[in-house]
Amino acid sequence: IGSHIYSLSQGKDLRRVMTQRPIKSISHEITFENDINNKEILKKKLWLLCEKVSKRSKEKGLGGQTITLKLKTKEFKLISRSCTIEEPTQIGELIFQHSKALLDRENDKIKYRLIGVGISNLKDSELCDLYDLVNISKTKNAKIEEGQDAAKACGEMILAQAKLACGTLDKIKKCIKLGGFVNCIDSFTDQAMVIEGASRLMIDVFEEDGWHSRFAVGANSLPLGMAVEIDAIFEVSS
Repeated sequence: IGSHIYSLSQGKDLRRVMTQRPIKSISHEITFENDINNKEILKKKLWLLCEKVSKRSKEKGLGGQTITLKLKTKEFKLISRSCTIEEPTQIGELIFQHSKALLDRENDKIKYRLIGVGISNLKDSELCDLYDLVNISKTKNAKIEEGQDAAKACGEMILAQAKLACGTLDKIKKCIKLGGFVNCIDSFTDQAMVIEGASRLMIDVFEEDGWHSRFAVGANSLPLGMAVEIDAIFEVSS
């Protein structure tokens, strides 16, 4: 035993190194430069975190049935609140609604230096957000979020092209207008909700200067079978 411990202390170990472990949770958090007790500001921060958790869960092919809100006060006291929902989800909006409900229960007068959100009790994506014959709106929301993800991806490509043309996004003074086309059937009427994925991105990046006018229309088909097509107009400084 003594020689084995000595070998380990020298970094010598013949056991195989396991570089991957089963994922038990997916989470994101942010620490503020200044403490915050404004619930509306906290909810905006929370929404961005929920989007990131949703994106990662979809990339991993997983969804969570337990949603956890993490807060740290200005005195460095850690607060953790969680809830378990009926079925696992990947939907950012659902993660946000449940974590927001947890946040609403907290004291409005306490200042926080950190907020985080995560999902656990993970399940395969095939078991997440299943079609519901009774609650059609839940299934509809899941499909709309898929469209919003596509719209956000288009928005990211637009920003990449804008940065390439301008050299830096700092030269963009304002997002003036977005135009969106959604590949959909005639009875679909939530094109505006789909294009909201790109609109939120512009506001996240440019804040007040990201607010813009917008149109969203449906189309029976788009080039190359794309789900969404978006164009943008920006005001650029010289």
